[in-house]
Amino acid sequence: MLFRFGHPVFQNPEYERLDGPAAGAHTGRFVPVYPLTQGLAQRTMRAMLAALLEAFGDRLADPLPAPIRKRQGLLPLPEAIRQCHYPDSEETLREARRRLAFDELLAVQIGVVSRKREWQAQGNAPAVTDHAAADAFLASLPFALTRSQREALGAIRADLARTVPMSRLLEGDVGSGKTVVAVSAMLSMIAAGYQAVLMAPTEVLAEQHYRTICRVLSGEAEPPLHGVVSVPGLPLPIRVVLLTGSTRAPERRAALEALRFGGAQ
Repeated sequence: MLFRFGHPVFQNPEYERLDGPAAGAHTGRFVPVYPLTQGLAQRTMRAMLAALLEAFGDRLADPLPAPIRKRQGLLPLPEAIRQCHYPDSEETLREARRRLAFDELLAVQIGVVSRKREWQAQGNAPAVTDHAAADAFLASLPFALTRSQREALGAIRADLARTVPMSRLLEGDVGSGKTVVAVSAMLSMIAAGYQAVLMAPTEVLAEQHYRTICRVLSGEAEPPLHGVVSVPGLPLPIRVVLLTGSTRAPERRAALEALRFGGAQ
């Protein structure tokens, strides 16, 4: 409230008719502030949505079964929608947002699981059970795998033996031997006549992986010429190719040709 010439005055007051069709939509409580477009007033938007909530709010079907709502402590959907627009308190607003966030995350998760089941049901992955080349590579290393590395590799090989596409996360600290386990699995696929790719989020990490793979496969300190290495247990040398966003055009064409036509394993 402002004072002018010694008298209190209202400046841009918010008001509403107590007997209007959208009574309580603009004042005297928590009220929503909606994003608007040119020509549409906030009061008009509030009045329309308040009328819609009054007329249809209780008709919303709740897709979540009552036992799940009770177990997770979630509001019913009609109440969550109403409280999200016109909350009784900050606490009920948080609960309403929590319910809507739960529905959104659940929909995403159901979609991901559904897609995963679809591609797993196709059963078109190659079943690979011969790991002689990978075992020969592991035997050539100057160290033995740890128990955790052996367990991880065993789980991966069990997946490779199935026709269901593998979906597995190999997790470990820096220097814990994830690359050696991954290369072992890649060698099993290469020995079976397939190609394998290791993707990295940055070019620096891709370069590092390229050098590491070439070093552990060849036993040399530096990557061999053109990435061609001889691997114990494989009758022919294999070629390792590095492809990044900054790879120069001639090298990129050569790398893509090698990948496309099987010149790189």
